[in-house]
Amino acid sequence: SSDLFSKVFENSGEGAEILMATLASCSLLEELAFSDCQKIPADAWLQVPAGSWQHLKRANFAWCFESSGEGAAELLQLLSSCSSLEEVNFFRCYQIPDSAWEAVPSDAWPRLRVAH
Repeated sequence: SSDLFSKVFENSGEGAEILMATLASCSLLEELAFSDCQKIPADAWLQVPAGSWQHLKRANFAWCFESSGEGAAELLQLLSSCSSLEEVNFFRCYQIPDSAWEAVPSDAWPRLRVAH
């Protein structure tokens, strides 16, 4: 598993919106790793239109929402359109609000087999 973007936004969210806007055009993206990126602002996730990542299979957001839930609802809304998702990691993401989880349709991830 790649940790390409892990810790990039650990202390600052500067540049996150630009990166997400760029990644939005990567329609064949299969894996994302943003663990320890606690400073990605909600507006950054909004740069990726729903349905942009139809081939996304693995996503790691461990520790991203340990101390703050900012952006969690926007990220989960985006991931709700990623029906190819097989593995997702939200380890130590204690601050994701229940309302953000409740907004994810129960059939959003039919291929999901590993969740942390």
